[in-house]
Amino acid sequence: MMPTSYTTCNNNNSQATIIYVSYEGCCYEVRIRSDSDARILDILYGLQRALCIPQHEMMLCFGQQRIDCHQFCSLRSLGIPEGSTLNLYRCS
Repeated sequence: MMPTSYTTCNNNNSQATIIYVSYEGCCYEVRIRSDSDARILDILYGLQRALCIPQHEMMLCFGQQRIDCHQFCSLRSLGIPEGSTLNLYRCS
């Protein structure tokens, strides 16, 4: 699995946080454009659009810790360091 990392890119006066998420053996890049740190909710919205999975069926984890229940927290506020791995699971 590819590690999750986030970096802030400043292109055309807009900032983007880049997240890599592992799901069913594939790794997906999610770019969140924001003036502040990317929230878990922003990541879930990006994954919902890209993978066509309803949000209520998503479970986003950092190691053994479920983090999608902290939707309004940012990665940094949850203490998720750069180079970590986020895993997405589908709960039906």
